[in-house]
Amino acid sequence: MPEANQNIMMCNLPKLIKLAAAGFLITGLASAAAIAQDGSSLTPFSHGAAGSSVQGAPQPVTSGPQPKLEAINPTYDFGTVLNGAPVKHSFLIKNAGPGKLIIGPVMASCGCTAAKPTRTELNPGETSEINVTLATGVLSGHDSHTVTLTSNDPKAPMTTLTMVGEVKAQVTAVPAEIDFGKIPHGRAAARDLIVTPLKGQGFAIERLVNANPNVKIERQGVGPDRSMRYKVLLANSTPVGPFVDTVEIRNNRAPLSVAVFGNVTGPITVDPPQVSFGIVPHFGSAERIVRITNLGSRPVKLIGMSSTSSSVGAEIEPVTPGKEYKLTLILRKNTPDGQLRGQLVIKTDDPEQQEVTIPYYGIVGRFTG
Repeated sequence: MPEANQNIMMCNLPKLIKLAAAGFLITGLASAAAIAQDGSSLTPFSHGAAGSSVQGAPQPVTSGPQPKLEAINPTYDFGTVLNGAPVKHSFLIKNAGPGKLIIGPVMASCGCTAAKPTRTELNPGETSEINVTLATGVLSGHDSHTVTLTSNDPKAPMTTLTMVGEVKAQVTAVPAEIDFGKIPHGRAAARDLIVTPLKGQGFAIERLVNANPNVKIERQGVGPDRSMRYKVLLANSTPVGPFVDTVEIRNNRAPLSVAVFGNVTGPITVDPPQVSFGIVPHFGSAERIVRITNLGSRPVKLIGMSSTSSSVGAEIEPVTPGKEYKLTLILRKNTPDGQLRGQLVIKTDDPEQQEVTIPYYGIVGRFTG
């Protein structure tokens, strides 16, 4: 994954959460080491069931002389900076104990932070620097980012270093994200986008780039405050279902991107749009009812369906043939214990909405967290 995209994904989780609320099911984020602008990297880490466990972390000393990790000035306030250029700082740590100190994996709270120790083994009294780089390109406002060191210090196997400060955006977009909401199929839509520099003199936008062919951007002009005004247009040919896009605003100041998303609705509606089986007892079964309604003028037939899990099936019963159907989702007996997540895909003969997808989820057996 390119560095810029990785940073945007990790540091803009609120946008992703809103996408999920708009109907996008986020099933997980792949873990990856964070890459700094100077090429240094972080070691990936995992969380165990009984608390945090770090892969590759040194084991604490249980007998004999013991090390003691001492962080000199563990918090660094970098003041106020403009976004774009990275903030770099070297934290100093010392082995204040009589045993050898071993530094293990270094973890960061955000993909826009990277850290690397100059030394990983310290004899008593020796020091090491932890060089930290904070990429500020996608940051704005008050920011606090942490770096966690693992070590064989038995009393402090995890030590936190913190960078805090204010990041001023050199370029802002209003709105910061564009939500088209629900748009009926066959209807075009437009939203305004205003890009404003913190300092107008010398500011230039090279171009706006996006990947979704159904989303177009038209320049409208320049405002009195040197702001650039655009129209973001959604084509009337956008297919039924959720859509997502990212507008990259390439300029001569700092990276900027705007998330674009929404849902094009077809004549076929599903109520509820997703199904929860809840917590089902061991070896138990469950049923849920879904209503499928055709709001279009022509009759629609449901011509087939498939489930991504063999444990979930469905039965279709016409209420008003061509207009309304009753769908019964069935979680079968003897489903293996654990979390259940999947989707039912129903095929129709409607040329505008050939598939209807119904996500489902649940837990079978005792909930263990």
